[in-house]
Amino acid sequence: MAITSPAFYFVLIGLLIGVATLLSRGTRQDAKKLNVPLESLRGLLAVSVLSCHALVSYFSFKTGKWDPPPSAFFSYAGTESVEMFFFMSAFLFWSKCLANNGVGGYGSFLLKRLRRLAPAYYVSALLIVLVVLVRTHFRILISPLMFLGQLLMWLVFIPTPTMNGLKDVPNINASVTWTLFLEILFYLMLPVLYRIFKGYRILIGVGAALAIYAALALRGVRMSSDPHTTSPVALGVLFLDLLFGFGFGLGLLLAFVFKTCPPEWLAVLRQRRWTPIALLCLAAPMLLKVKYYDAPQFLFVIVFFAFVAAGNDFFGFLSLRGVFLLGTVSYSFYLTHGIVLYVLSHGLNHWVPIVSLSPLRYWGLIGVVGIATTCLATLLYHNVEVKFMHQRSALAHAVTKEETAQEAVVVVQESAAT
Repeated sequence: MAITSPAFYFVLIGLLIGVATLLSRGTRQDAKKLNVPLESLRGLLAVSVLSCHALVSYFSFKTGKWDPPPSAFFSYAGTESVEMFFFMSAFLFWSKCLANNGVGGYGSFLLKRLRRLAPAYYVSALLIVLVVLVRTHFRILISPLMFLGQLLMWLVFIPTPTMNGLKDVPNINASVTWTLFLEILFYLMLPVLYRIFKGYRILIGVGAALAIYAALALRGVRMSSDPHTTSPVALGVLFLDLLFGFGFGLGLLLAFVFKTCPPEWLAVLRQRRWTPIALLCLAAPMLLKVKYYDAPQFLFVIVFFAFVAAGNDFFGFLSLRGVFLLGTVSYSFYLTHGIVLYVLSHGLNHWVPIVSLSPLRYWGLIGVVGIATTCLATLLYHNVEVKFMHQRSALAHAVTKEETAQEAVVVVQESAAT
């Protein structure tokens, strides 16, 4: 069996669901007020990203390059998962904006997002620094000021390619930080986006993204283009247009559609008999050989995502306890899977060359990586994520008081004017 066989993916999924089911017996699961299928989907997406990076890591030992794997199945598993993470953020937060007429206080909103993202990320960043120090024998090989600067860049979600003289440091966490950086940009832009594209104007936003994509496509600018023959500026514009116009944009559009459409439409999407249509849309980009991170891929995947967001549990699969736990701890899993993969694979490589392993033995190693990551993610979720999510900082209290005072002043001014 080839190392790129999709069978290994499904075995890994089953293994980690089993491990998560065992872990769920010792933890309290609160599914109240949650869209269980949507929450569960997070975990499957995180495991899919791990499976993709597992192959990327294997071939990096052969070529010395961190490139997409030579497997259409695993490449689509990785790219479609990242796209759905963007859909999910946009869908959930735009739904809240539509329900509450905005994000509320901008300062308190950003602080909540910071408390949600930063603690677990900083733990993962600390682990990366520890790996770097181990690899450099705990010696500072550059000036202390430069080393401090590199640390600060990582703390603001901007990974440096080297740290303390060690190259390719982003590979330690499988280069996932770029997606977090885009998430933060989305949160910073969200209040402005809501003012501009509130209501039916979201159609204008997605339409503008489509127009930009079409204009660039007519000029021959594609994500698969040769960078030597295409302007880097044009590729940069296309990249941002695809991720913000389609990745986040389609999530915003879906939230608007769900808010305005008749409830009967959502009930149809929840019916299990239509599940094959969703699965076909998920597989369509690979079957049709659509380019990664291209508009057609986004359009197919958003249809699949719509079924899950509407509450379709795919014949009960997305309601399983183990799948739900994987979704609950998915953020920590996503942050740490690359670190665990890096440590275990490079550690083993000192004794047995990774490239000499048979496919079965290598995926056995990935099974160990998955189990270790699931346990670590569960530990981080309960001891780091939850504590900071439920903790109210003095700064947040001060911001809330200031915003309340400002709102009171506005009310008084309006009353006086009346």
